[in-house]
Amino acid sequence: MLKRLLFSTLLNLGIILSLYFAFTAYNKMEYGILVGTILLVVVLIYLKIKILKQVKDMKKQ
Repeated sequence: MLKRLLFSTLLNLGIILSLYFAFTAYNKMEYGILVGTILLVVVLIYLKIKILKQVKDMKKQ
């Protein structure tokens, strides 16, 4: 459970930093970096949802 909590916290940090970098890339008109960071945000959100489902299932048991 502690590993999942730590992983969830790291995912939150990664999402926040990636959104910051996406915003910065948009302001500097670096569209290649913007696309990369948006893809990274999508993957991190997918992993976040997956880990939340695992924790929810663990609580049921």
